[in-house]
Amino acid sequence: MIHLVLGDRGPRISKVVENLARRPSADDLDAAWIDASETGLAEIGASVQTPPFFAAQRTVVLLDAPASGKDATKFWKWLTSTAKLPPDRLLFVVAFYMDGLTRSVRRTFENRAMKLKSEYVDVQCLRELRRTGRDTSAFQWIREVVEEEGLHIDSRTANYLIERSTLDDGSLEQEIKKIAALKNFAGRITEDDIMEADPLPAERAIWEYLDAVIERRTGAALDVLTRALNNGEPPELVLAILGRTVPRLILTKALAAGRTPPGELASALRVPAWQARKLSGQASRFESSELRRMLTALVDLDFDYKAGRLPYGGLAAGLEALTVRFCYRRFAERTAARGA
Repeated sequence: MIHLVLGDRGPRISKVVENLARRPSADDLDAAWIDASETGLAEIGASVQTPPFFAAQRTVVLLDAPASGKDATKFWKWLTSTAKLPPDRLLFVVAFYMDGLTRSVRRTFENRAMKLKSEYVDVQCLRELRRTGRDTSAFQWIREVVEEEGLHIDSRTANYLIERSTLDDGSLEQEIKKIAALKNFAGRITEDDIMEADPLPAERAIWEYLDAVIERRTGAALDVLTRALNNGEPPELVLAILGRTVPRLILTKALAAGRTPPGELASALRVPAWQARKLSGQASRFESSELRRMLTALVDLDFDYKAGRLPYGGLAAGLEALTVRFCYRRFAERTAARGA
């Protein structure tokens, strides 16, 4: 059986994949988890065609299968051929990460995948999380995570959480886990619980932080950063939020240049209306080149952190140094390609 799973990269698609095929032990010769971005088609084909050694079936999970670009056409041709006559005793799960695609390209790809559905092929499309009353995907995701944590939540409270949060499955999951820990993993989540878990959400602190950066008030920006870290926000979370916000500022400037109506801005950015207004105001006060260089600096800091290149003070100190550079609009240039 072949399962195609399409959705944004994150915990939601990971849960679906792991429900279909549990992660194997190190000595399991009849299971393989493959990253398609690092593996050639010939190797993928060989793994799929390998018969099981000991188990009743062979399991192959392919992550990050190409949905666009030069490799996508060749991969889709191979997948279509394999789907017509899949190997016996094979469970093949293919995950396509769709968050890098435009909405029109995403819909076209989803329609193509659905046409492949048959008695041998199952297709699951995890729709983008939205805030509309007609689309319940965000509420369903919240309810699933809440139940896993041993709690309950009603629809009104779930909608309150959606309005306060970034519409991202990972962010929603982390908020729920934080609330669950505060409630000792029992009971019903209320609006007061949501406020208590994060009375000053890190994302809202980022707006204050960026206001200070815009005005080149270095001391104020460092103060906001220090308060967020002292209040228990992990530096990894602060970096992640900045890593999401700066690209949205870049996109906001592009949409503004294209004269996107204000009423459509929140939908295009997939953020609440108040965030869209804030993004619009802040983006107008940055130069596009400044935002691009800020994003590059954030990516470099993330790379250095994950590569173990921040020995003095760790990521918190790195964020402080980056804040000074942001305020003074000074950005070091990398002379070597990453990974060299």
